[in-house]
Amino acid sequence: SFDSRFSKVETDVSDRRAIVDLGTQIESAKTEMARLRGALEVLQNQIEQQEKRGRDLYVDLDNRLRRMEQARADDLKQREEKLAQDRAQQERVALDAANETKTYESALNQFKLGNYQVAITQFRGFMEQFPQSQLTPSAQYWVGNGHYALRDYKAAIAAQERVVATWPDNAKASDAMLNIASSQAELGDVNGARQTLRAVVD
Repeated sequence: SFDSRFSKVETDVSDRRAIVDLGTQIESAKTEMARLRGALEVLQNQIEQQEKRGRDLYVDLDNRLRRMEQARADDLKQREEKLAQDRAQQERVALDAANETKTYESALNQFKLGNYQVAITQFRGFMEQFPQSQLTPSAQYWVGNGHYALRDYKAAIAAQERVVATWPDNAKASDAMLNIASSQAELGDVNGARQTLRAVVD
């Protein structure tokens, strides 16, 4: 009958609409899935970039800390080495000062014992060993005194003139001039002795 055929057509049309709607929904779902998949890939890429930045930051920070620690260790090592060098230098200075005093006093003791030639030799050795010593003018003065004690007045005058010429502001300079005057007097140079004594007074 017509109604049954019409009903069948309607059913077919309805089924086709349903199929079309289903196809449309499937396409929409595919599109949404593609969009979501793209968004997921973007998120994954962002996460990977953040993780990479995090790793790079950690490595950079670690390297900086290592460099700081190394610099601190190097600085500490340099300070320790400097302190060790300073201590060694102080010990050398103290040892040199002790040796300087010992050498000078040894020569002076020889003079006091009347061993004038030995004293002269030791004082000259002292001046060669410690040319910058504050005791050098005194050592040179005792060399002149040693020559005077040995009655070598010309050598005494030459030795004491070196004291006056080299260290004119030293306390031993006036003593050296007195020794020069005494040596001049011993040589019979009375006028020379008087002029030297006037120079001492002046």
